[in-house]
Amino acid sequence: MSLLSDIMEVSKGTMTTMLNKLVEEEYVKRTSSFMDRRSIYVSLTNKGEKKVDEIYQKLLESMTKVIERQDKKEQEMLCDGITTLNNLFQLKNRE
Repeated sequence: MSLLSDIMEVSKGTMTTMLNKLVEEEYVKRTSSFMDRRSIYVSLTNKGEKKVDEIYQKLLESMTKVIERQDKKEQEMLCDGITTLNNLFQLKNRE
């Protein structure tokens, strides 16, 4: 739970509440570690994977519509901005 709450930058209590809701809705499941019973693994269920795919497709459709409305210059600027954001996220992940 600590690792997830650190990555999401929320308290352990908030992370527990969020996970409880996702478990209740059958999007994720918790599995105890055989090596350390205090450790818990969280993984997507089939229902969770389908939901992620559904959300991803909707996001792609929305982004495509927005990008198609832009002229060539604006599309290039958007691409540059996305590249910059991607680089910043990669740097953050290395920390």
